[in-house]
Amino acid sequence: MCGIAGIYRFKAETIQEVELTTMTDTLVHRGPDDAGIWINKEGSIGFGHRRLSIIDLDKRASQPFKIDQYHLTYNGEIYNYLELKDELQKKGHQFRTNSDTEVLLRSYLEWGESCLSMLDGMFSFVICDENSGELFGARDRFGEKPFFYFQDRDEFLFASEIKAIAAQKRQLSVSLPMVHRYLVFDLVENPDDHSETFFKDIKRLKPAHSFRLTKSGQFRSKAYWEIDEKTGYQGSISSAAGDFLDLIDQSVELRLRSDVTLGSSLSGGLDSSAILACISQHGLNNFQTFTARFKDDNLDEGPFIDKLAETFTFNRNDIWPDASEMTKQLEQLYYYQEEPFGSASIYAQWEIMKKAKECGVTVLLDGQGGDEILGGYEKYVPVRLGEIIRMNPFSGPAIRKKAAEIPGVNLGFKNILTHVFPSLFDVLRKSPLAGTNRQYIMIGLDDSLKMAGNSVENPFYSFSSLNENLKYDTLNYGLSKLLRFSDRNSMAHSREVRLPFLSHKLVEFVFSLPSEMKIQPPWTKRILREAFNDRLPSEICWRRDKKGFAPPQEEWLSQGPLREYIKDAESALIKERVLKPIHHCQPWQVIMTSSLFNFGKSFGSK
Repeated sequence: MCGIAGIYRFKAETIQEVELTTMTDTLVHRGPDDAGIWINKEGSIGFGHRRLSIIDLDKRASQPFKIDQYHLTYNGEIYNYLELKDELQKKGHQFRTNSDTEVLLRSYLEWGESCLSMLDGMFSFVICDENSGELFGARDRFGEKPFFYFQDRDEFLFASEIKAIAAQKRQLSVSLPMVHRYLVFDLVENPDDHSETFFKDIKRLKPAHSFRLTKSGQFRSKAYWEIDEKTGYQGSISSAAGDFLDLIDQSVELRLRSDVTLGSSLSGGLDSSAILACISQHGLNNFQTFTARFKDDNLDEGPFIDKLAETFTFNRNDIWPDASEMTKQLEQLYYYQEEPFGSASIYAQWEIMKKAKECGVTVLLDGQGGDEILGGYEKYVPVRLGEIIRMNPFSGPAIRKKAAEIPGVNLGFKNILTHVFPSLFDVLRKSPLAGTNRQYIMIGLDDSLKMAGNSVENPFYSFSSLNENLKYDTLNYGLSKLLRFSDRNSMAHSREVRLPFLSHKLVEFVFSLPSEMKIQPPWTKRILREAFNDRLPSEICWRRDKKGFAPPQEEWLSQGPLREYIKDAESALIKERVLKPIHHCQPWQVIMTSSLFNFGKSFGSK
């Protein structure tokens, strides 16, 4: 787990070591254990690296890593590196380290870009063939690890974080269409173009994409993996549960490979509890867990953690985030996040990572991804209802009654009808009249921001099937933002997060299952519940309410310190010609947008 950076200069000006050091210095939190720099003999290509040592702590595994004329800078973990190493040794490769870094580079030397299909891991990396002057790079299937880049006619810059590029480019101009999308639709990413960021000219490599960059500056990226949302599994729910359990056990086992201390985030919900059960199954008892607690009983997960403690043995760490401490740390939190985030729950996660560092736990397993692939959010239930009603219109009243047993589900007539006739509502969405539904939010945006939003289409879709919706949220919008939040929060404290639900083999299996194995009212995540029925307490396995790490945000925003923070942010945005004095944007959006402009200026003023 590390931070990477690099420069490819197409013109005569050579790269200086200090330029790469300046970039990697901004990434020291991602890799406090070691640093390295490589520049080719022509001075046209340079790699920088900051290392957080997780597997093979020996200095020989440090980066940039070299074999023959190939140089690698890499961020992430290849969980199945031992299996790949064994296969490569049979083909004659001789290893000088015990690292997954060397396995990754030798895999590329042996199989070329097709090696990507063999990797089970989270990663972003760049390999330079010094002889040809060509770069090859890739990002993992779900985008767990970040990769940003900037290119003009003179140079190509890349890094794990935007701030590293800004340290070299020395200017960041905010993208007004992205600001419009955030203030009007509350989106922190563009679901139709994953490469777009909140800053002009800085792009992100899309998840499950690789790229090649030639000496002439030609950059080409392409997808190397896709989810097939068409179901094909023919077995029973019982056999599917057994297969699911085998796959999640295998995934957890691979993600427990580490030469440093392991722990887990624990919310008391179904996903993180299932991970806890798998960890215990592999014989890891007395490891540390980290839970965000809140004084509001409607949000607190404490009683569920108590129930888990009756079944499993673990050392429990409860963290109590509060508004006053969040106010003190908001600027620092945004500095590491770099782009707007959706709610104060990110701060709760921030506190968990801070506590893990204090306890000396470097790697945490987490349940992220379970909701998106298995249909855990309440919003998926009306989609499933629409699917059922289209197949059997007479089943509507009965199935709606069962769905009503799931807390928080919107079972309004319009919401269900949207998913019964998704094609019709998609036509209406694209109509010029669709925007009138959100005009009240538009009131108060500055005219320049309204003009920038003319090219922004209504981003909300109606889906004809549950699997189609789950695929969209897994690959287009939903999971990706959570992965960004998690990566920045964990790496800010030099911690690593591993996600067993995002084993691509497990995900491919889940998407082969019919919808009724995911949501069958009154149950969401049916396959997961069936699989863990004998491992988890019934109060956890069959609970219907969903809490997560959600803090009492509205209460926090109404308190004194944050009220003043919001007023200052509003004044700044009025000065920036983003808002008018009277506006209808939410307080949290005001805070985040003001922080965005401040972040951009912090580099441009150097």
